[in-house]
Amino acid sequence: MKQRNLSATIPSSKQGNGCVPCVYLKSKISEDFFQEKETRISLAIEAVRHEAAAEHQEEELQTDLDARFEEIAAILSNLDIEELWEAAQDRERRVIIQNMVESVTVFPDHLEVKIVGNPALHVLYSEVGLKGSENVQVGGPT
Repeated sequence: MKQRNLSATIPSSKQGNGCVPCVYLKSKISEDFFQEKETRISLAIEAVRHEAAAEHQEEELQTDLDARFEEIAAILSNLDIEELWEAAQDRERRVIIQNMVESVTVFPDHLEVKIVGNPALHVLYSEVGLKGSENVQVGGPT
């Protein structure tokens, strides 16, 4: 039976610390038991290494996404929306509106426009060149 040379990697058996390799070397446990424990520990170490590699990969991905977000944010902060609107064709303008406006709710006396990521705006019909409803005022036509 071939014994492994573990003296370089384990504490001295004189310390009596009860570590698995030390106990094995003192012949207090069987070789099969030692092998089983060594395999279990090796698998646990490999699982931790795999988890650390996955976390590292996730961190790199997040760093890359953060950098790309900052690039896009810089482009958008320098974007002249009026120039973009003037240069856009009708179809492109529709896409811009669809991506920016979450909803438009029509009320008898005003419009409520919800822009993505912002609170709703209350817009009077007269502010956008529309004629208001005649049925809104108290005592109006019945």
